[in-house]
Amino acid sequence: MDPVTVGVLGTVLLVLLLLMGMPIAFMMMLVGSLGIWKLSALTAALPIVAQTLYSSASHYPYTNHPAVHHHGKLRRGDRHYAGALRDL
Repeated sequence: MDPVTVGVLGTVLLVLLLLMGMPIAFMMMLVGSLGIWKLSALTAALPIVAQTLYSSASHYPYTNHPAVHHHGKLRRGDRHYAGALRDL
């Protein structure tokens, strides 16, 4: 398929998924991997998806900040977690 056609179809798919309410990060990863798959092969798209997922999940600020934030919610007694650490 022509790369310009793949790009136009990808843009249309991005807009449709955005209007359906899909989170932007997942939407862009899905459409990008589909574009790579269509332009080359599935064996080229899968390693890129795996590398992107690993590099995002192993980035220290992305993993540490949610843990510290959650611990802070437990300590200050947020209404959903009120008293969760009281018994520790």
